Amino acid sequence: MVIIDVENFKVENSTIGKLTIFTGPMSVVVESGVRIGFRNRFNCGKWVANKSNYKRLIKIEENVLITNGHHFDVAGEIVIGEKTVIAGVCSQFWTHGNSADDIDIDIGSHCYIGSSCIFCPGSGISDHTVTGAGAIISKRYEKANLVVTASRNIVRAR
Repeated sequence: MVIIDVENFKVENSTIGKLTIFTGPMSVVVESGVRIGFRNRFNCGKWVANKSNYKRLIKIEENVLITNGHHFDVAGEIVIGEKTVIAGVCSQFWTHGNSADDIDIDIGSHCYIGSSCIFCPGSGISDHTVTGAGAIISKRYEKANLVVTASRNIVRAR
C-alpha cells in the first residue's frame, strides 16, 4: 500500500515501496529508474498552502535509490540529483524552520548519503559527495568530491 495525496504527482518507469506516503499541498516529480524503498514519508503540512515563499516541490532525478524509513519535509524545494543513493534508514530532510530565509535542499548527482543524516533548511551537497552516517548538513557545500563525516563535521576532498 502506497498513499499519494498531493496536488501534482508525476512518475516515470520507477518503483515505490510499500507503506510509503506522499501527502500535502506539494508537487512530486519522480524521473525514470528511481527506486524508493518502503516506509518513506514525503509530506508538506497544509499550513504552507497560503505562503508564497514555499515552493512545495520534490524532484527526484533519474536512477536515484532511496532505501527505507527516511523523512522528507517538502515545504520548500528538494532536488536529488541523478544516481544518488540515500542509504540505510532514518535520514531527515527539513525545508522549514524559524527565521530560515533559504530553505531549499540541493543534493548533487552521484552522491551517497549514509544512515541517519540530517539536512537542515538551506543545506546541500555537490556532485560526487559522500556523507557519513549521522552527519548533520547545515550549510551548502558547493565543492564537489567531498566526504562529510559526523565527527566534528570534518570535510575532506576525496
